[in-house]
Amino acid sequence: MPKCSWGDLVDVVYTENNVNIGTIVKVLDVHPNQLEIQSHPADFLWT
Repeated sequence: MPKCSWGDLVDVVYTENNVNIGTIVKVLDVHPNQLEIQSHPADFLWT
């Protein structure tokens, strides 16, 4: 179950590019392909 919803402002806490940690972003939509990147099965991807 995702912890955020469309339109939420969230703080990036994990990313492959460490320069983005701490960035505030707006959730636009559910990522169209949840399997596009290798991730933990419980992870939920957003755009």
